[in-house]
Amino acid sequence: MNARQRLNDAVLGCVLLERRIDPYVRPLFDRTLLRPLQAAVQWCVNVRRRDEHLGLAEERAVPGEAAVAEAIAQQMTRFVRRQYRPGQAQRAGNTKTYGVVHADFTVRDDLPARLRHGVFRTVPNQ
Repeated sequence: MNARQRLNDAVLGCVLLERRIDPYVRPLFDRTLLRPLQAAVQWCVNVRRRDEHLGLAEERAVPGEAAVAEAIAQQMTRFVRRQYRPGQAQRAGNTKTYGVVHADFTVRDDLPARLRHGVFRTVPNQ
């Protein structure tokens, strides 16, 4: 048996061992080390980033983003029209990126008026 095969077998053995002991050590690991490790990894990711002073979930458009998005939409439109007969088109991309959710959605009273459109507008109870 060559060295690569022995190394592969050793790694595979470690993975299988970890799967067997994980249920016993995971709760203790999560209680003691999960948050510090997450914080350390997040710090490592963020230390190299420039602070753009964005709020939580706030984005800044990249220069030329609208043109690129339009070009992608046009390309997908051409693909769908070329591939499918009228009325038979499937989704052009990411065909399994969907989900079904049952939820209550509440628009907060303190949402600024400038953001109250689309799904964020207040709809009277019916």
